[in-house]
Amino acid sequence: MTAPTHTSFSLIFYFILVGATGLLKVNPITIGFLIFGSLIPDIDTATSAVGRTCFPIAMFIEKKWGHRTITHSFIGWGIVGIIALPLFFLRQGYYYAFLVGYSSHILIDCCNKQGPMIFWPSLIRAVLPGKKEYRIPVASSKEFILLAIFIVLGALLYPISTRGFTKSLHWLLGDIRSAVIDYQDYAPDYETFIEVKAVDNLTYEKIEGRFQVIGQLGRSTLIVACSPELRTIGSYEENNWRPVKVRVVKGDPINFVTQEIDMSHRLLGDIRWFLNDEKYSQRIYGSVEIIEQVSVPYTMELYNPISVKGKSLVFKHATLRDVEKLNIGNVYVKEGKFLVRTALKKGERLEQIDPKRAEQLKSRFSEKYDVAFSIEDKSEVMVKRGEKIGQGQVIAKIKRKIKELESTQKEISNLKARLKILTSGKESLQILGKRNKIKELKQEIETAAKEGKRLVDERKDKIDFLERKVELLEQQKRLQEREWEKTQAFKTQFQIDEIKAEIDSLAALRDELPQNVKEKMEKAEREVGNTKEELQFLLENKNNLEILKLQKNIDDRNIQKEKAESQAIIKSQVNGIVVDVVYSMTMEYLTRVQITVLSEPELAKKEMKDVEEIKKDKSEVKKKYRSIECKTGVFIDAKEYLEKFEKEEQEND
Repeated sequence: MTAPTHTSFSLIFYFILVGATGLLKVNPITIGFLIFGSLIPDIDTATSAVGRTCFPIAMFIEKKWGHRTITHSFIGWGIVGIIALPLFFLRQGYYYAFLVGYSSHILIDCCNKQGPMIFWPSLIRAVLPGKKEYRIPVASSKEFILLAIFIVLGALLYPISTRGFTKSLHWLLGDIRSAVIDYQDYAPDYETFIEVKAVDNLTYEKIEGRFQVIGQLGRSTLIVACSPELRTIGSYEENNWRPVKVRVVKGDPINFVTQEIDMSHRLLGDIRWFLNDEKYSQRIYGSVEIIEQVSVPYTMELYNPISVKGKSLVFKHATLRDVEKLNIGNVYVKEGKFLVRTALKKGERLEQIDPKRAEQLKSRFSEKYDVAFSIEDKSEVMVKRGEKIGQGQVIAKIKRKIKELESTQKEISNLKARLKILTSGKESLQILGKRNKIKELKQEIETAAKEGKRLVDERKDKIDFLERKVELLEQQKRLQEREWEKTQAFKTQFQIDEIKAEIDSLAALRDELPQNVKEKMEKAEREVGNTKEELQFLLENKNNLEILKLQKNIDDRNIQKEKAESQAIIKSQVNGIVVDVVYSMTMEYLTRVQITVLSEPELAKKEMKDVEEIKKDKSEVKKKYRSIECKTGVFIDAKEYLEKFEKEEQEND
C-alpha cells in the first residue's frame, strides 16, 4: 500500500481504539507519532517514502531479507518496540500511538496481493481476504477508492475519538437523560456546559444557547446558571425549561474544595466571612435550624436555592448573593452546619482566611443571660423571639410596679415640700451645713490617707530598685577585680556604699507616712471632732430633730424608688439576641415570663466597663452635691443636682 493509504488507515484504526477504550488521547504530537509509526515498516524498500529518506538502511534490509519480511513481522514489531522504549519514559501516549501506527501498517498490508511475512523467518504470508482476486494491488485504482473511503471514515470517526462511542451516541440523541449521564461523568473534574434548545414551561418562550451546569436533580433534571439566576431543565412539568435538544460540552479542568462551616449561634450573614465569591465560584449546601419564622418567597420561573422546611432553612446550590437578595442575613441560627463547595481552576489555590478576621469568625453569641419576672398582660413584654437587642434596651414594663413607683414619687415630693418649710430657718441651715462639713472632712482624711499610701509605695519601690542596682554593681566589681582593674573596682565600691547608705535612710522610714500627710490628717480629724460638738449643740433643738427625720425618710424613699424603678422597667444587661420567651401561669392573675438572651461577650464586657465608669462619675457628683448648696441658702436634693450635671454634660457634647 502507498503512504497515504497507510496514514489514513492508521488514523481510522487509532480513532476506533480511542473511542472504544477512552485511554488514549488525540492531539497533534500523538498523531505525528502515529503516522510515523504507520510508515516505518516500509523502511525495507528503497522505493517507499521512508526508504528514500533512509536510503542506505532501506537498500541493506531489502538486499538482505527483502520487502515485507522482517520489518512486517512480529519479530520486527518487537525489535522496533524495544528500540522506541525511551519514548515510553518520555510520554507513554506517544509510545502507544507509535506502536498502533506500526501495527496498522502490517494489518492493512494483509489486504494486498502478496501479503506480509508476519511469522518471519517463516515464509508463510498473511493475506486478507483469502481469494487473490479480492485483494488490492498496490497503487491501483482499487487502492485509491479504498483511500477515499478511509478519508471519509476518518472524518466521521474523529468526533468519536474525542467523545467516545457512548458520548457520541448521546450527542446524536440529544436527550436530557443522556445529558445527565454525561454531566455525571464530567462534573468531578471539569467545568460542564450544555448547548440547549428548549421551551420555557411557563411562558412558552423558545430558549437557545450555551449555559453552565451547576448540578442535577434526579436522573432527568439539570440545574443551569442563567445570568445569574438558576433554572431547571428536564422532562417534568415542574421544571422551568422543557428540552428539545440538549448536548453536554466539557469545559476547562477544575478542582473542587469543600469546607465545613459551623453556623451554630451565628447570624446567617456571618457566612460572608468564610467566602470570597468575588474571586471564586462558591456554592452553599446544608440545613440550619432557626428560631424565628422566616418568609422565603417561591419564584415559579426560577430554581429556588433557599427554601424553608419547618423550622429549618435548606440551602442547595445557594450563593452569598441569594442570602443578600432575600434579606435574611440577620436571621439567628440556633444549630446547623454548611458545606461550601469552591471550584478552582487549574493551578489555582484557595486562599486561607485573613488572620485579621479570625475574631470575626468566632461565634459572637456564646454567653447565655436569663431574666424572669411576673406580668399581668403579655403586652407588657417589649421584645420577641429572634430580635436583636442592645444593652440598656427596655425589654418589659410591669404595669403594677409602675403604679407603685408613681406612688413612691408622690410621697417623696410631699416629704420634700415639708422639709423645705422646716429648713427655711437659719438654725436648721447651720445643722445641715455642719453635717455636710463633717462628710467633706472625712473625705479629705480618706484622700490624704490614699496619698500617704501612694508615697509609701513609691518609697518601697525605690528601695527595691536600689537593691537591684547594688546587686548589679557588686557583679561589676567582682568582674573588675578578676581583670585587675583595681581603680575601677574601688570606684564601684564607693558607689555601692553610697547607695546602701541611701537604702538604710529610706528603710528607716519604710512604712511611715510623710510628716505633711500626718499633719494634714490630724488637723482634719480635730476639725471633725469640733464640728461634731457644734452639731450636737444644735441638735438639742426639737425642730432640728424633725428635719433629720424628714431627711432620713426622703433617703429611704429614694432607695425604695430606685428598687421600684428596677422592678417596673426591665432592661437588658447585655448586647445579644433573644432566643426564647417562655410564659407560664403562676397565679390566677399573674403570668411568669422567662426571657433568654445569647450575648456578645467581648462587646458586653466593654460596655459594662463603660457603665461602671459612668456610675462612678455620678457617685462623685452625688458626694459633691449631697444635701444643700450653702452659698445660696436654699435646699436642693442631690437628684436635682445630678440631673443638672447630666444636662450640662449633654450640652457640652
